[in-house]
Amino acid sequence: MARPHFLTEEQWNLLLANGKRSVAGDDLDPAPVVKLFTPDAGATWLLTEVDPDDEDIAFGLCDLGLGCPELGSVRLSELLSMRGRFGLPVERDLWFKSDKPISVHADLARQAGRICDSDQAGRHLEFLDMNKIQETGGRWPRRKRRSIVPGPKPGSSEAS
Repeated sequence: MARPHFLTEEQWNLLLANGKRSVAGDDLDPAPVVKLFTPDAGATWLLTEVDPDDEDIAFGLCDLGLGCPELGSVRLSELLSMRGRFGLPVERDLWFKSDKPISVHADLARQAGRICDSDQAGRHLEFLDMNKIQETGGRWPRRKRRSIVPGPKPGSSEAS
């Protein structure tokens, strides 16, 4: 397969090199080489390697916007043909840089329910009370409903 247009020559070569090291049996946990996303569909991919035997298959952290990001493979030809709800193609994040291994990104994404950079994930997780989530069996705690109507609460002495 020829290099997809959304990858630079340098990124393509690094993805292939990581793939060759992986096939050779090296114990790899590389930082993502590239971040791809759909600007109008909420999907994101952090890719670390391309299979040297089938250059259409890339490996990385995949998030289709459904709240369950996972490590896995994706066909680059499918990414090339994918379009979001407004017809926009998959794009490369031009400013993405990571020095953290893919396992760190995967752990943060599982906790946050989406791929985000480590700063975003840290801020997101600060707002969560992990004890409440654990008490509810991993489900988000329910929030109490608040009245959006100004004035006294129904049933209060001022409501009569």
